[in-house]
Amino acid sequence: AMILEAAKTFGAATLPLSKVSSSAPKMLSHVNGTVRDNGIQILAEICRAVGSKDALSNVIEAMKSAQVAELDQHLSKQPDALPPSVGLRYVEESSSTNALDDLQAGSEADAAQRLAARKAVNLFEALRGSEYKEKMKQVKWSEKVAALDILLKCGGEKPYKLAQPSSSANYVPLI
Repeated sequence: AMILEAAKTFGAATLPLSKVSSSAPKMLSHVNGTVRDNGIQILAEICRAVGSKDALSNVIEAMKSAQVAELDQHLSKQPDALPPSVGLRYVEESSSTNALDDLQAGSEADAAQRLAARKAVNLFEALRGSEYKEKMKQVKWSEKVAALDILLKCGGEKPYKLAQPSSSANYVPLI
């Protein structure tokens, strides 16, 4: 309820799109009906702010058909976003007037922050305990593909954050 009130008071463009997108499935499948309704209303506020459902297409595709119908009903009742009742200084100073640009910038900043907080993966240490070498030595192409799949899994979450090259992490032989 607080997120919905924040969206209505300060504008949906102030919400961090990536966090709302990652939390939406939890809200939409919650056992409490009020939480599910608030989740749909939050998505409606964001859709109104950006002018379409495209920014949330990955969330909307995972929704139940009844929830999508309810979202569409909210959007048809009120297709345009209401102006925020309380303005924020940083929004007033911002040169961007497009809510989608603001939401995407917040999403990119959040992704950069998550990447910076992640520990770098030493690929060679991760590969030592795997079947990578054995599979790469095989003649069959499918085994080599399996080895490359192991390499990708060892690299961790995308975007990959690998340890800096050093004496123990020499990437030249891999390249």
